[in-house]
Amino acid sequence: GKVWGVNRQDDIWFREGTTASNPMGTKWRKIAGKLVQLSSDNGRLWGVNKAGQIWYRTGISSSAPWGSDWKNIPGGKTWVSCGNDRLDERDTKVQPDNKHGYAGYQTDVIHRGADRMWGVNSVGDIWVRTGMDNPQGTGWKKISGGLKQVSIGNGRVWGVSKDDKIWFRAGISTSEPFGTKWQEVQGRLIQISSNNG
Repeated sequence: GKVWGVNRQDDIWFREGTTASNPMGTKWRKIAGKLVQLSSDNGRLWGVNKAGQIWYRTGISSSAPWGSDWKNIPGGKTWVSCGNDRLDERDTKVQPDNKHGYAGYQTDVIHRGADRMWGVNSVGDIWVRTGMDNPQGTGWKKISGGLKQVSIGNGRVWGVSKDDKIWFRAGISTSEPFGTKWQEVQGRLIQISSNNG
């Protein structure tokens, strides 16, 4: 997989030379621009700068995996997360497991192959990017609830609210690609991350 990062000076870095036989890669490449947060998946990179502007990295390819330029995307956010609905299993119903304090999964079919990008703004509003058949998307849809941070991976959407409560987006299905409700999960976190692994 590709490795991206930002440092305390908001500089953007890409790790060159990562392969199956050399997962640590060979060196860091500094990328033009400044971001305070970023998210990558499926050959796409999204980020947010200090002013809350959203940026999409263009020109990512096998010959230039670090891309070529930035495109500003309308709609201010403080956190973004990109991922997809490519599930290797059938999924959508969350069942709390009070003994272990995490969620287990029961099977249900959901559609596959759709890329998603979720974000939150400075007042905690939750948004999902629509029109993702276009790599940069075409609009924003507001989702009920309030979070300070969100993460998507393997079609599962997780979030953390300002009081550090953990939330899972339930009801994701073919007819409800953005889910139907937030379900609280036992525990407290300041950040959560999910992926397609």
